[in-house]
Amino acid sequence: MLLFAVATEREHALIAPALADAPVPCHFLITGVGPIRAAVQTCAFLAGPLGADISLVVNLGIGGAYAGGGADLLDLCLASSEHDGDCGICRDQGVEPLSDYPPLSLPTDQAATATLAALLAEAGHRVVPGPFVTANAVSADPRRGENLQQRFSAVLENMEGAAVAHACRQWNKPFVALRAVSNLVEKRDRAAWRVDEALENLAVALGAIRPRLDQLAGACHA
Repeated sequence: MLLFAVATEREHALIAPALADAPVPCHFLITGVGPIRAAVQTCAFLAGPLGADISLVVNLGIGGAYAGGGADLLDLCLASSEHDGDCGICRDQGVEPLSDYPPLSLPTDQAATATLAALLAEAGHRVVPGPFVTANAVSADPRRGENLQQRFSAVLENMEGAAVAHACRQWNKPFVALRAVSNLVEKRDRAAWRVDEALENLAVALGAIRPRLDQLAGACHA
C-alpha cells in the first residue's frame, strides 16, 4: 500500500481524484500544516492498524522555490533529501546551526525516487530534483530564503517534509517527496501565489503515472 501524505484538505481534494482506481492500494493522510503536526500524525498512522501494510510514503503538496535553486513557478520538484531548516540559532543574517545538534537531514529513498523520476519523465513531465528544506515558518524575506538555499543547496521550501521523513525513518518506511511550486521565496506577496494551479499540475502528473504506480510501490523491494 502507498501512503500519500498531504498537509491540507485542499490539497487532498485536488490531488486524490487523480489517483482513484490505481493498480495498487493507496491511502491518503492529511497531516496538518507544519512539522509538529506532520510528525505526530505520520507516526500515529504508521503505528496504527494500517501502518504495517505501507510499502512507501509519498509526501505531496506545494512549496516555495528558492532563487538560485533551479525551479520556477508551477514546476514539479522531486526531493533528493529533506532538511530541518530552523533548528539552530536565529540571527538577523539567518539561522545558524547549533554546533552540538546539527539540523536533521534525511535522504529520500534512492530507488523509489529514481523510479518516480523515470515514470514522470516517460509521461512527459519535467521535474527539478534537489534538496528540500522544511521550515517552521514560511520565509517571507529573500534574505532568509537565500540563507536557507545556500546552507542546503536547496531547490524548494516546505513545512512538513523533514518531519514526515523523520517519522518514516523511525518506522523503517521508505520516503519520497514530490511538490509543485506555488510561489517564489521572496518578499511575501500572497496575491502572486498560484496554489490551485500548482496543485492541478501535480494532479495531472500523478494521473499520468497512475497506471504504473505498481512499479513505484515495488521499487523499494527490487
